[in-house]
Amino acid sequence: MFTVWNLTRQVPTQNDQAGYSLVRTDGSPTPAYAAVRAAQKESPAAAFAASIASLFAAPIPRAEVQVLAPDIVIHLGGSQFDAPWVPLYLNKNPSTVWTGAFYLNATDLDGKPRTLTMELMQVNELDNHILVNDQPVEPPYPPAEDFTSTWVSAQFQVSPNLLHAGRNTVTLLDSKLYPAASTPGLMWDNLQIRNVVLSKSP
Repeated sequence: MFTVWNLTRQVPTQNDQAGYSLVRTDGSPTPAYAAVRAAQKESPAAAFAASIASLFAAPIPRAEVQVLAPDIVIHLGGSQFDAPWVPLYLNKNPSTVWTGAFYLNATDLDGKPRTLTMELMQVNELDNHILVNDQPVEPPYPPAEDFTSTWVSAQFQVSPNLLHAGRNTVTLLDSKLYPAASTPGLMWDNLQIRNVVLSKSP
């Protein structure tokens, strides 16, 4: 026996919640009902056995590891700006260092170089540095951009001897502006970073 408690029976069809109903107002089944009936049933014992087996299974090597999410923006520098800028990282002024941690399994390490990809906004100085486990990547600094506050993607090569099993880090070091561009209220290069990914090199 399969019983349906139709909580959205009186909800208008244009309402978002109506799409979750398993039956129509006349009692006929919806496609969602057919999907539920077709769903594979697994006994509690089988589910428990599968979870135990997964604990002892060898980790699968990953093609990429997300270090910083696409929707998390880090602002380094010494000035506050309106959108699309976010507040300074950790609300520090100046905020000049960001470090993101990621973890690798032994199976992730195959002795081959990795590519570190990140999105950057308005890098203007050539003395900013990218480090992996406190060692420089190649090239060691992000490319300089213009002042249009647009996002660009940059790639860096990571030597396999910089990585190890366990906790690893990516660090971005912000630098001061060159003297001719500095003013008392604008001493540091303001830049933003998001969507940092370590992946296998093609």
